[in-house]
This record gives sequence, structure tokens and C-alpha cells, in this order.
Amino acid sequence: MKKLILVSLVLASTVFAAEKKNTTTTTTRTTVAPSYSDGGHSMKWGLGFATFGGGLVSGTAHTASVMLEFSDLVALQPYFGIQSSSPFTFGGGAILKYTLHGNAANGFHTGLGFQLGTVSAGAAGTSFYADIFPVLGMHFSLGGHVSNLKLSFDMGPIFHVTPTFQFQLTSVSGIGGASLHYMF
Repeated sequence: MKKLILVSLVLASTVFAAEKKNTTTTTTRTTVAPSYSDGGHSMKWGLGFATFGGGLVSGTAHTASVMLEFSDLVALQPYFGIQSSSPFTFGGGAILKYTLHGNAANGFHTGLGFQLGTVSAGAAGTSFYADIFPVLGMHFSLGGHVSNLKLSFDMGPIFHVTPTFQFQLTSVSGIGGASLHYMF
């Protein structure tokens, strides 16, 4: 019986040694484009339009806009628009946005905006203005075949400074501060 156990142990060790000898190790490398979540430093940007700025404070203006996403949490949206040519009214500014919940594609954000420009002052021509406005909003990608389109809404009070100081508790525009960008 001892010989049978000894022979079976020798055979078993030979089989395990042979299996170990024929084992090959393969290594696969996967290359992933940098993203915000893995510490990548790729900035995303987009071109579009916004429904605020452009020399019109509480109505709806159409302005050219750029969306610069520095990370999953921080974005800057500069914009510029011309509301009318007679009298010449324009406005431009930027909103710095910080995502409170979600990520750069879909989420809720807060931020601070600042804009400068001119507004129509009736028979007197135009008047210079400056606005400071905190915003609270939401943003989301439309998904599917149009996943590069990003829609954003920004609302908040406007501190409108002209020769006479005004405070308006209203959305940033008549359409809820909507902006649409095609992200690259």
C-alpha cells in the first residue's frame, strides 16, 4: 500500500510539473483615451448659442457661445451677441459653472456669471450696463446619435448695474437661460 501511495504521488507531481511547464502567460494592453474620471488632462470644448446676453437683460437674446469643460466638475461658458444695430446694443460675458451632482455630461450645477454691454435708453441712445448673477441650473447630453449635443438651463437673480441700480429676480433669459452646444 505504501508503494501505491508513493507511485501515485510521483505521478501526480510529474503531471503538475508538466502542466506548469506548458503554461504561457499573455499580457494585453488596453489604451484608453484620457477622460476626466481617470485623471486625464484633456479639455473638452463646444460651439453653440445661448438665449441670454447680447444687450438684453430680462428678455430673450441670441448670442454665440463657447463651452469650455476643464474637468468633470468645472466649465466656463463665454458668450457674445449683438441685439440691434440701431441703436447699437451688444453684450458679452461668461458663466463659470461648478457641477454639484453628476458629471460634465449630465448633472446639476451652480455658478457665477458676469456680463457687460449696452442697452437701448430710448431717445437718449444707449446706456452701458454690467450684470453679476449667480446661477443654478442643469445640463445634459441629448444621447443617441446626437450625444455630442449638450443642452443647459441656467436660472438665478440678476444684479443689473446701470446709472440706476436694479435687482431683478428672474431667469437669465425668457427661455430659462437655455443654451445648446455641439461638443468636440
